Amino acid sequence: FRKPQDSFDYFKFFKILKGAHFDECFFYLNRFSDIGGAEVFFDGCIFKNYFEINPMNLLSDESESLFDSCIFEDNCEIRPSQDKNTFEVALFSGGSFEKYLSVNKVVLKKELFADNDIKIIYIKDYFSIEKSVIGDKFILNKTTVKSLFFAKSLFKSKVELKGDIINDVSIVDSNFDGILDCNGSIFEKFQMIQATLNNFVIFEKVIFGKENTYTSEFETKFIYVTFTNFLNFRETTFH
Repeated sequence: FRKPQDSFDYFKFFKILKGAHFDECFFYLNRFSDIGGAEVFFDGCIFKNYFEINPMNLLSDESESLFDSCIFEDNCEIRPSQDKNTFEVALFSGGSFEKYLSVNKVVLKKELFADNDIKIIYIKDYFSIEKSVIGDKFILNKTTVKSLFFAKSLFKSKVELKGDIINDVSIVDSNFDGILDCNGSIFEKFQMIQATLNNFVIFEKVIFGKENTYTSEFETKFIYVTFTNFLNFRETTFH
């Protein structure tokens, strides 16, 4: 769908449609620039190049999320458009991110990852949320990520990072109003700096650090962190 040599302006065509269901399509473009009020749904699609996701309308009665089981072969960024920074619908149901996924300067009113209990999200390299508000529950369970970075963000509902394997976790200047549950995860490098956690915090059966590695690089760090409620370190391992 729209290789570099393709000069046809598909976006003008979308403006006259009510909606479009993209089923197992290949995309070479970098963003959907201006499709007016058209509703869209991406089902099992593959995005070959860098792709930027801006607020869009979900095609009614097709799915609860914009992207279902899609593959992003290059970097993927969730960013505001010129006139809107709020996403009203869930974004991903399953899927694979072959490089990095970043969320920047947006408000998410619905889940970033829907159906995470039945559809696994795969993020190969780097995942970040910066200067954003996550309004609904945030669930990223049973996956492997090289690096996770949260900065200057507010999580208004429950956050689950359960059963994950993450090499490097850095949470900076962020607040959690709901429960933070990291039960059974493995974090080789972990630092939390200038964070406020206003509900239950669960690190039960978490493994921090790297076995037989005693350098400062792998020290678990909580710096200027405020816990205002119950904190659970039951059966937690610190290397």
